[in-house]
Amino acid sequence: MTRNTWILIVALVVLGGGYAYRFTDWFSPPKIQIDVVTRPSGRPGRDADTLPTLFMLDRDYPVRGIRVVAVSNVPPEEIGKPVWQLVASEKSEAVRGFEYGDTFPGTKTVLNPHKLEPDGVYRIEFESGRFKGEREFHVQAQGAAAE
Repeated sequence: MTRNTWILIVALVVLGGGYAYRFTDWFSPPKIQIDVVTRPSGRPGRDADTLPTLFMLDRDYPVRGIRVVAVSNVPPEEIGKPVWQLVASEKSEAVRGFEYGDTFPGTKTVLNPHKLEPDGVYRIEFESGRFKGEREFHVQAQGAAAE
């Protein structure tokens, strides 16, 4: 093969690899879709000031880690700090949905759930194996209309 043929082959491989990296999801970790619902659930919530916050996942995932972080509309000393955190201590149970502050077999609580501020903005980060997902959510005050 000539030098020009090798140059064309290398250019084709580089362009193809760049395309696959930039325009496909082959090299990115799988994402977990998280839906957040705040509405009266018929059972007593953790806090009388806010509606219960429920998280629903797109399928069953064993819990490797859950972390909720304060983002905005909270006291300044809480911004950026975790308000609830769980990690897996052994093989954990697969879950599809849970409420803020729930515990699961096979997990240990790193940080007990703090009281959520009405109208506060928080971010949940959920991990399961190599799957990860995150979502920002608003906490609604008791008596507010559900989303």
